[in-house]
Formats: sequence, C-alpha cells, structure tokens
Amino acid sequence: MPLTALKSCLLAFMVASLAFAVETASSNMVAFNNLVCPVSGAPAKTAHMGAYNGVIYRFCCAEHIAEFQKNPQRYVTNLPNQGVIVDLANEICPVSGQPAQKAVFVVINGYKVHAKCAGSSAMLRRFPAPYLAKARRIQGMTPEQLKKEFAPLVSYNNALCLVTGKPADMRFRASHSNIVYKFSSLEACYAFTNAPMTYLSKLPNKGQITDMGNEFCPDAGDQVDKKLSVVVEGTRIYVGCKGCAMKVMKDPQGYLTRVKKLMAMTPEERKADFAKKGPCKSSTCPSKAGGAEKAAASSACATCPNAGKEACENAPNAAPAPAPAKSECATCPNAGKESCENAPAAAPAKEALHIVAYNNSRCPVTGQPTDQRIVTVHDNIVYKFNSTDARAAFEKEPATYLSKLPNNGQIIDMGNEFCPVAGDPVDKKLSVIVEGKRIYVGCDGCKTKLLKDPQTYIARVETLIVMTPAQRKAEFAKLGPCENSTGPSTAGNAAKEAASSPCATCPSAAKGECSSAKPEAAAATPAKAACATCPAYANGSCDGNNPNCKK
Repeated sequence: MPLTALKSCLLAFMVASLAFAVETASSNMVAFNNLVCPVSGAPAKTAHMGAYNGVIYRFCCAEHIAEFQKNPQRYVTNLPNQGVIVDLANEICPVSGQPAQKAVFVVINGYKVHAKCAGSSAMLRRFPAPYLAKARRIQGMTPEQLKKEFAPLVSYNNALCLVTGKPADMRFRASHSNIVYKFSSLEACYAFTNAPMTYLSKLPNKGQITDMGNEFCPDAGDQVDKKLSVVVEGTRIYVGCKGCAMKVMKDPQGYLTRVKKLMAMTPEERKADFAKKGPCKSSTCPSKAGGAEKAAASSACATCPNAGKEACENAPNAAPAPAPAKSECATCPNAGKESCENAPAAAPAKEALHIVAYNNSRCPVTGQPTDQRIVTVHDNIVYKFNSTDARAAFEKEPATYLSKLPNNGQIIDMGNEFCPVAGDPVDKKLSVIVEGKRIYVGCDGCKTKLLKDPQTYIARVETLIVMTPAQRKAEFAKLGPCENSTGPSTAGNAAKEAASSPCATCPSAAKGECSSAKPEAAAATPAKAACATCPAYANGSCDGNNPNCKK
C-alpha cells in the first residue's frame, strides 16, 4: 500500500475515533437538575444550562453561564455535595409510599431519587423540590410512620378557632398530623404551631377525626356511599350522593345535629322521619325515586339472596359490569392513580408549584448573617446560609433547623389588606416575602421601598395590623402619599380621606359627574364602569383620545 494511502487511512481512523469519543462523552452527560443558580442563588431555569466535568447544571440567565465557566471550581461549591451527584438510595418511593425500584430514578438537585414506576418518576419531575424533601424525610421511618406519612390531608372543619374560641377564618390554617385546622387570626396560627397539643387537648378525641358510622344518608335516608363523606367538627358523616354532600356542606352544623339525632332513633322512627322529609332532589342521587318507596319494599325482597342482583326477576336492567382488571392491577395501590405506570396520560396541571424564597437574614444553623450565594431548597422554599458547612448540616437534618425559624420555616401570609408603605388597598398580585412573611403592597414603587428596608416594614405591618382603621388612617396621614407615579395612592391619601361625608354617598360623585368635584377626586374615580377595567386608565396612560374609549 502506498505511503500516502496509509496516511489517509490513519487520519480517517483518528477522526472517526475522535468523533466516537465526543459522541460517547455527550451521551454520558448527566443532568444535575439543580433548583437554584450556583452563581446568583436565584431559581434556576431549564432554558439556561451549561456543562462541567460531564455534569449539566442549570442557571438563572445566560450571563451566569459565562461567569460559571470562567471559574467553575468556585461556583460548584455553592451546589449540594460540591456539584457531585449522590445516590439517595431511598428504598421507599416518595410518591406512592411503595418499595422503590433501583432502575427507576430521577436526579433532583444532585440527588438520585428512586421511584416505584414511570408514573411516579413523572410526578418527581413535575414537583421535584417537595418530593426530594419527602424522600429524605421518610428514610428510616417505621411501617407505622410511613402509613401515617402517606395518609391524605383532611380538614377538621372547625367552626370556632382552637386558640381564641372566635369564628374561624378560612385564610388562617395550619396542619398537624395530616389534619388541617382553621383559626381566627394569624397570631392564633402562631400560637397553635408553637404548642399544638395545648390546644388540641381542648377538642373531642384530642383533635382527631372520628367516624360517625352512619349507614343512612342524613339528607335522603338512603344507604350511604362509603366513598362519599363530609367532615364536620372532626366528625366524618357519610352521604348517599354528591348532591347530599353539597347540602351538608352548606349547613354543616344543622346536619351534624340531625345525624346525631337520627343515630339515636330506631329504624322505624328514622323511616317515618324521612317519609315526612321526602326524597333527595338531586338528579344523581340513588334516592331520586324516593326513599320512602324503597324503604317500603316487601320483607320478601329483604331476605331474598337475589335482591338487587341481575338474577332478580323484578330488577330493572342493570348497567353492564365493568371489565375485570388485570390481576396485578387488583392488588396494586397505584391502580387508577396518576402514579400508575399503565395509566393514560394525565391532563396537564393548571398551575405548577413555584419555588419561593424565605429571605431569611440569619442562618438557621449558625445564627450568623446569611450569604445570598449559599442556598438550598426544602419543600419548594429557598433558604440562605452563611457557609457551605451550615448548608450541609441543614440538608442532613432540615427539621432540626427549620424549628429555629418562625413558623417552623413555612411561608405565612400576613393577610394585610392595606399597603404598609402608602396605606392604600393592596394589589393581591404584588407581595414581598421577608423572613418567611408574605406582605402585600399597593404598587411596584411600594414593593421597591419595602425591599430596601424589609425589617422596618415587617415591624410596621405587624404594628398596623392590630390597629383599628381609624388609628391606621391617622398613622398614614402623618406619612403622606406614595411617591410612585403608578401607585394607587398618588392622588394623596389625605385628600381622598378628607372628602366630606355627603360626597361619599352622592351617586353623582361616584360616577364622576359632580360639577363641583375637585380634579384629583375626579381622577381617582372612574367616569364610568368601563374605565374601571381599562388597562390604560389603570396605569395612568389614558389621554382620552383612544378611539375605543367608552367614556
């Protein structure tokens, strides 16, 4: 073979080997799936990814990818396990609570989390942060603890606050042992969270859900569907159909009293009571034909083994029986659920969970000022630390250190209806989380102010929230209106609040048709209802020349 041909063959072989090596390296790349950017500590995005040492990392923006590549050794230390993927080796699937398969796993924030099946792994990808936290939390649990852990949340539906005894408000809720309780205020929530058993002991059965065990629907008198129930004051009441369930939810106390009364009756007395009341009017209720008619069935039917079956010669045409499920499906706890690997593709979620920052100023491990570059995610909440060692300690035992944060490290809603900066009604779409407390504001300008001095505004909103409306009005009158041009208080709180009482109730003033109204008052009130929904009017860019304007 000529020398030139030999060189060409060797060159072609080297090129092919190099291409194979590159292809093999790319195919062996594995995603770290970090939840926060290693450069900024902000939530990471799948749209911005970069690789280092065969591992793909996520970033918050393209600029931080370039910054990372300049000095990767510096930034990988901000990631869990120094940027190295670690096998969590969990034996229990955090989605289904069943034994996990070693071959089925998803890498979340640098941890290889094993699942039961493909359906469960899909749920891990959909909600990574909470399931990673759950996988770590359930490690080492006993079978009894696992059973309790995977029990679904249920609402106690208490009418009165456990702490104050006042009417409970749906906005203020807290859970304990998979049961959700309602409270009258944020302060009551705090008190319960700090000492739950103190207040649970005041409830029947120490706040646990009790089963009424009724075999009859309290609304229609029919046999109940054991899959349909309503919990009222911690008592589970069974009903016959969804229509009856809705009735019970509309008048829970009335039906709780009724079912207790009916439980004390004899079957004959209950029959007479329901005969007076009449059947359920719901189209889907099995008692549509009337509870009295079914109750009056002959005694021969009551003892007949074919009663209610296809073999009964008097039975109406029954619906065809469903096809028998596969033998493995019959015993599978995931049958018919999203976590079933054989289930049809589920409809996309309306809204995915979002990662939020707790914005703690002090490290929960050391108590020292935090570094915004050193963060981790637990249960979809980002926490800051002062060192990588502190973060590692937290990730090993999160519950130990979360207890040192307010409300055990959970985000709580201050529920303020007034802006702490300007005193105006808040925009519920605008909020700031500081030290785990969500505070609502009136405009972007107020949001910026709050972020510049968060500790002052936390103390301020906690002071203002316990004031009467008159006291808050006097407090904001001293401060003056918001200086932001887009803020709803730009026209001046003092001017708006100083309006005379006749103007406040005058229909002409409300419509903006008052000839003697002040210019700022007219600007503050839309001329017609159409203006109230106009985006140009809302952001102050309306010049009155819009051809679509309905003023």
